[in-house]
Amino acid sequence: MSGGASSRMGRDKALVVVDGVAMGARMVSTLRLAGCDPVVFVGGDPDLLDPLGADVVADMAPGEGPLGGVVTALDLFAHTADCVVVVSCDMPFLTAADLGPLVARAAVAGVDVVVGRSSRPQPLCAVWSTGAADRVRAAFDRGTRSILGVLDELDTEDVRVSMQAVRNINTLDDLDQ
Repeated sequence: MSGGASSRMGRDKALVVVDGVAMGARMVSTLRLAGCDPVVFVGGDPDLLDPLGADVVADMAPGEGPLGGVVTALDLFAHTADCVVVVSCDMPFLTAADLGPLVARAAVAGVDVVVGRSSRPQPLCAVWSTGAADRVRAAFDRGTRSILGVLDELDTEDVRVSMQAVRNINTLDDLDQ
């Protein structure tokens, strides 16, 4: 997920460098190490994101929040994959080892979404079943914009992830912590 306005950061978060690597490039590498193929950015400026190593797909509902990006990803892979790993590009400390248990659980759980959970559910660190695509789209079309709200309508299972793994970098001050 790379389509947010980055209003608190003041610039595209995918391009913000953490430990010498742009957050978007870090996420592409993490997803590939976790076995995800293909890896795509949903949303964002293709010209800016192209050097980060993945294709860019337009968000079908820009400015409508991350649920539109999830719908976009599910629609994109509905006929070619059983599930989609959805992560936000602003979690630079997430590793393939963090994603592994979510992907493994999704392969056997038979639920709509396997959600990473630290102190709370992290739906932008989750494995979404493409079988839930129609229900997620229907919720979006009804006006649901809360990604947590749509989880209430789906069969979910939580898998523990560390708070450090899902720590978001939303502001320049977050870089210093």
